[in-house]
Amino acid sequence: MAVLEPGKPAPPTHAEGYSTAAVATVTTENEHLRDILTEHDHEKALAANKALREPVEKQVAEIRGLEFKEPIGYQVLNRKQIKQTMAGKMAEVFSEKEFRQMADAMAAIGLLPAHYPLREKYIDLLSEQVAAFYDQHQHKEVETPDWLPSGKVTVGVTAGASCPNNLIEDTIRRLFELRGISVQRLLAN
Repeated sequence: MAVLEPGKPAPPTHAEGYSTAAVATVTTENEHLRDILTEHDHEKALAANKALREPVEKQVAEIRGLEFKEPIGYQVLNRKQIKQTMAGKMAEVFSEKEFRQMADAMAAIGLLPAHYPLREKYIDLLSEQVAAFYDQHQHKEVETPDWLPSGKVTVGVTAGASCPNNLIEDTIRRLFELRGISVQRLLAN
C-alpha cells in the first residue's frame, strides 16, 4: 500500500500487482465492450435517422411522381470511417504518385510549399465536409451523425437552377433544427 503525501503525485498503480496476462485479458475485454457500445450507437443512429428519412423519401417520391422500386439502403459511418471512405474514393481517381506530382508541380510555380501533403489535405477537407453521399456502387446512402461540429460554424448552401426554393429553405431550416434553434422563434423576432 502506498502512502500519499500532499503535493506529490500518486504512484502509478494500474498494473502493479497484476500479471501481464490479467492486464491483457482486461484490455481485450475492454476493447470488446467498446465494440459492443459502438455497434449499439450505430444501431441507435440508424433507428433515429430512419424516422427522419421516411418523410423525406415520401416527399421525393411525390416530387418525382415515381415510387421507389426498392427500399433505399443506408449506412451510418463515424468520422474516421468517412475519412477512410474518402481516401478509398480518392485512390480510385488519383494514385499517390499522381498526388505527389501535382503537389510538386504546384510547388514549382509557388502555389504550395515544397513537400506539401496534398493528398492528405484533400482527404481531410473532403472528410470534414461530408454529411452524406450516395454510393452508386453499393446502392446505398452513406451518412455520418457527427458531421456538424459543435460551436460556431459558417455553412454555405449551394443549389443549381433546377433546385426548388422550398428545398433550399428546408435545408436551412434543418440546419437550425440540428442546433436546437426554433425557426419560428427566429422569424418572429
